[in-house]
Amino acid sequence: MRPLLVAFLAMFLAAAAVLAAGETVFVTMKRVSIRKDRQFYAPTVAEAVFRDQLVVLAREKDWVRVRFNGLEGWVHVSATAAKAVSVTAKDATGGVSQDDVAFASKGFDSTVEREYGKSKPQANFADVDRMEQLAVSEKTLTDFRQAGNLRPRGDKK
Repeated sequence: MRPLLVAFLAMFLAAAAVLAAGETVFVTMKRVSIRKDRQFYAPTVAEAVFRDQLVVLAREKDWVRVRFNGLEGWVHVSATAAKAVSVTAKDATGGVSQDDVAFASKGFDSTVEREYGKSKPQANFADVDRMEQLAVSEKTLTDFRQAGNLRPRGDKK
């Protein structure tokens, strides 16, 4: 009985690995860092942009281990979707249309602002423009890690 159980378990694990190997996700943000570890302040391994396709290698809590352009790293699940975001979707759900989500994911350029502003005249695009300009360099991130004594997972020093 035991050899049969071991054989079944091995077949199950092999099947799960084959299924996971074919999974892909798409980037839903204008730009996302693929990180060395499952931490927002971990060093960046690669950078992907809106609608880039990532190959899923593993999932752990709210993080997805991916392969992109031959490099491997972790991206937060909130920056991905199972399907590429459509910028032409028209159906509304719960007061926020898919257009709203797509425009927010794509980034607001002058054309998008003009179209969005027709239905939302109260929108403050100056603040959106300022937020889009925010960026953190790898040096600033490294300085932040060091100043806060933030260590990689598993580092018990």
